[in-house]
Amino acid sequence: MKAFTRISILGVLTVFLLYSCSNNKGSALKLSGDDAKDIIGIWKSEGSKKTLWIDFRPDGLYDQGFPGEVKEQNQPYELNTSNKQLVLKSEKGDRTFSYKFEDDFLIITLQGKDRAIKFEKVNVRPTGK
Repeated sequence: MKAFTRISILGVLTVFLLYSCSNNKGSALKLSGDDAKDIIGIWKSEGSKKTLWIDFRPDGLYDQGFPGEVKEQNQPYELNTSNKQLVLKSEKGDRTFSYKFEDDFLIITLQGKDRAIKFEKVNVRPTGK
């Protein structure tokens, strides 16, 4: 009987852990106040017509694309924390953005444009449409 109880408890814990991990959408992001650390990870655009994702890696490279599609891969980025500028480099040319972290979101604005893009941190790259 004790073995059955232990197996049942382990089963319930396993289901609970799988469920809680699969429902984590990254909303529990805790910003450290260190922009260079906070930017690392996968960010998905919020509220735009076409979902965009950017994966900033600790090695100073980024990947970028749309759900199920990588558009740029292993490209360098530069983060200037003193003036809040993010430079995404690519073969197509460099793009400079101003950035800020606000309420657990990354908000970037292309220099010379009025439109900001709001990104939410997620655990995996978006797939599908």
